[in-house]
Amino acid sequence: MCQEKLVQQAVDTLLDNGIRGQPIRDGHNKVYKSFSDLIQGKEGRFRETLLGKRVDYSGRSVIVVGPSLSLHQCGLPREIAIELFQAFVIRALIIQQLALSPAVAKRQIVKNKPIVWEMLQEVMQGHPVLLNRAPTLHKLGIQAFQPILVEGRAICLHPLVCKGFNADFDGDQMAVHVPLSLEAQAEARLLMFSNMNLLSPAIGDPICVPTQDMLMGLYILTSGNRRAKPYLTTPGTTINGHYGEILYEGDTLLTFLYEKSRSSDITQGLPKVEKMFEVRSIDSISMNLEKRVEAWNECITKILGIPWGFLIGAELTIVQSRISLVNKIQEVYRSQGVQIHNRHIELIVRQITSKVLVSEDGMSNVFLPGELIGLLRAERMGRALEEAIHYRAVLLGITRASLNTQSFISEASFQETARVLAKAALRGRIDWLKGLKENVVLGGMIPIGSATIGVRNPQTIPTDGQNFFEYVLEFIRDELLMNPLISAASVIAAGLAVGLASIGPGIGQGTAAGQAVEGIARQPEAEGKIRGDGIARIHGLDEVMSGELVEFEEGTIGIALNLESTNVGAVLMGDGLMIQEGSSVKATGKIAQIPVSEAYLGRVINALAKPIDGRGEISSSESRLIESPAPDIISRRSVYEPLQTGLIAIDSMIPIGRGQRELIIGDRQTGKTAVATDTILNQQGQNVICVYVAIGQKASSVAQVVTTFQEQRAMEYTIVVAEMADSPAALQYLAPYTGAALAEYFMYREQHTLIIYDDLSKQAQAYRQMSLLLRRPPGREAYPGDVFYLHSRLLERAAKLSSRLGEGSMTALPIVETQSGDVSAYIPTNVISITDGQIFLSADLFNAGIRPAISVGISVSRVGSAAQIKAMKQVAGKLKLDLAQLGELEAFAQFASDIDKGTQNQLARGRRLRELLKQSQSEPLTVEDQIMTIYTGTNGYLDSLEIGKVAKFLDDLRKSLKSKKPQFQEIISSTKTFTEEAEALLKEAIQEQVKCFIFEEEA
Repeated sequence: MCQEKLVQQAVDTLLDNGIRGQPIRDGHNKVYKSFSDLIQGKEGRFRETLLGKRVDYSGRSVIVVGPSLSLHQCGLPREIAIELFQAFVIRALIIQQLALSPAVAKRQIVKNKPIVWEMLQEVMQGHPVLLNRAPTLHKLGIQAFQPILVEGRAICLHPLVCKGFNADFDGDQMAVHVPLSLEAQAEARLLMFSNMNLLSPAIGDPICVPTQDMLMGLYILTSGNRRAKPYLTTPGTTINGHYGEILYEGDTLLTFLYEKSRSSDITQGLPKVEKMFEVRSIDSISMNLEKRVEAWNECITKILGIPWGFLIGAELTIVQSRISLVNKIQEVYRSQGVQIHNRHIELIVRQITSKVLVSEDGMSNVFLPGELIGLLRAERMGRALEEAIHYRAVLLGITRASLNTQSFISEASFQETARVLAKAALRGRIDWLKGLKENVVLGGMIPIGSATIGVRNPQTIPTDGQNFFEYVLEFIRDELLMNPLISAASVIAAGLAVGLASIGPGIGQGTAAGQAVEGIARQPEAEGKIRGDGIARIHGLDEVMSGELVEFEEGTIGIALNLESTNVGAVLMGDGLMIQEGSSVKATGKIAQIPVSEAYLGRVINALAKPIDGRGEISSSESRLIESPAPDIISRRSVYEPLQTGLIAIDSMIPIGRGQRELIIGDRQTGKTAVATDTILNQQGQNVICVYVAIGQKASSVAQVVTTFQEQRAMEYTIVVAEMADSPAALQYLAPYTGAALAEYFMYREQHTLIIYDDLSKQAQAYRQMSLLLRRPPGREAYPGDVFYLHSRLLERAAKLSSRLGEGSMTALPIVETQSGDVSAYIPTNVISITDGQIFLSADLFNAGIRPAISVGISVSRVGSAAQIKAMKQVAGKLKLDLAQLGELEAFAQFASDIDKGTQNQLARGRRLRELLKQSQSEPLTVEDQIMTIYTGTNGYLDSLEIGKVAKFLDDLRKSLKSKKPQFQEIISSTKTFTEEAEALLKEAIQEQVKCFIFEEEA
């Protein structure tokens, strides 16, 4: 028994010296250090090693979301920034002779003079700061950020970088450290910037992975108040605010909470917030929540009388509890004078109340008692199985999650050190030392960036010149072997920075390596630095205009799209393979424009109006801006002239007029391009100039279209603008505007033009690619916020000009591709709202052999019969109604066993009408042939024929009518009216053809 007690005391001493009374001491009265003493507390190895890094000036505060920040930026409150950079500001004031001594400069800082903040901005530019979690309880990395001044007292961060810190926005704090020496700044900038730390140094997982609450939070924070409460007043009424001020239209009404007492430090009120979220013990909140759930369960079940009624009750109770939590947490922040939007806290509260605990008395065959499940899952399963699932709500904190780790050393460094170590000893747990915390505890070096080798053993760095550079070369070799995807230049710079910073002051100064590191420290981004994917960041072009062309020294042209405070973001209209870092760029003073002339007819060109058909240069004496304002209302007139497509289904039921914008929409491979090309083929002899714009298409597809135009002699009046799928995004973005500029040239010369955009989905994707590379904020489906304006300013250029301007016209037929018929996606809904109607092509109809596969039910033309000749109106009036009734009757006939004779006849005629709408590709019909075809079907002349023979009969009828009754076409083309004489001629021809057709079939 005595031996067991001694063994127990020895184990206790090993784990935690002092767990049993007085600690054991050695002969010099020094307390033995146990494993627990080694880990826990502020003097433990974890915190001591972590905070033993070069931390020169430090401060800390609570973190909140900074929606406008980039990944490498952090927002520092003014009070913290001026304290951290005070020495630098004093030095700058003295150097610029704005203060005679440090004491005078200090007084200027105390008085908050404007010059102080200007100096602070100047000092902070290019000077990184280091951030890490405070208190240091979680898995950590120390990352560098570019500081930006913000209002308030909270540190602002991009939400994605918090993943690496294991931090969120529920009251977590960050410590800010300022590196002083040039070596420390170079190390921070080259190795520790957050946008370089793409992998967690602790576990190797990607850091920048947006979670659901992050995405929802960003959406809510940037969506604005879409349901603002309206204030109804009569004209002339004056509205007074709370303090007597007069409010005008457009004013924003805000509610400010004025507190009597404020604290100088925001973090003083945060233990209440911590208590609210941690819920380490069962306090009044969780008890009240459970009681209220039970009360609501009983109440709702009695009222609704359904098996899962209490689920609704529990959900309502949780919603009420969430509101209570938000209000209590806001009280803590507001008492400190900090204004934080409710959405920040609502997101976190929703997460901590998203789980429920299955009760012991639950009669569930799905979940076990005591199981922790999601509230939404419990609700869905209860409704699906109609089974009573009893549960109680729980609040989730960070304590349980932090203690649930595979490393017992990491777990012990959090809290309850002795208990965790004893439990690990009893179970014989093994710590594989894979994470950051456990390696820090045991004295391993902290990896300071994802571009460095994982955990190193401490080693001595040589201080003499030759051995030092051998060490640097070995460092570079190891890094390239471990990380083959990172650039060699960054590794070399990192190696020099780490080597010089590790040697100490004085060593390496004056050498080429030392000068390089100091140069990098003073200038974080070199002028003219080029980033990949066709985007260039240009420094020094301060007077450039938005949309202005810029020229690189090797001849590549770019367009300036982003005008930022320190640089210009330009997209390259070429591959830019010869552009190097430091290349010179000059502004041309010109907006993008192209040469225009009639010589472009019959040619294939690119987005820069350069020929790509191998037929030589195109001569031109005029030029036109690719983006020009659309005609105003006074310059337009209503659409009244028809633009015949040659397709019966469109010209009869969805007519298009000259100057109209009609969308062609449908899934891929449903005949969208075929409809557009047939329309171009039908313009032969109609005095219409056509422009076909191919955006992001395969080169083989464009070549096939051009070949069709050449075979049908349509290239005589057509211009093809083509940017293939392998073209740069900038050229795919510009191609539609180039086509529009060419069409406008002819429109303003009193001619009629037709332009096809095939297709605008590809242009939107190219614009999205450019915007994301330019770091513009993404919106729905990651498209930029101005993607609607991208298409609206393009399509608004289509118009029918007034008589004063010559009555020229520009008809636009944009094409948009859908996914599985989803017309409610972002780009389709945008273009539908811009255009004057849409032609919807159905994949089901296409697969059923109905081509063109036009779905008449949801296709519409907002110009309507104004774009039809009178003869077409007379014969096609009831065609759309008959086809619509056919769909209803076919659906009814599937379930009806006995159908009356009248319904059978109506079904038979409707099916023949649908058959006559079928047309082969590249065979458009004249309007006279269309009128004849529709009249034959709607008046019952096809009812006696088999459906399979309708096409042959109509083809023979057209040939017979042209040869035997040419007067019919002359009457229609001259009068545009279906006269009695024309009807008599048509009836006679149909009757003769029916007799001949029946005789031939019998023979």
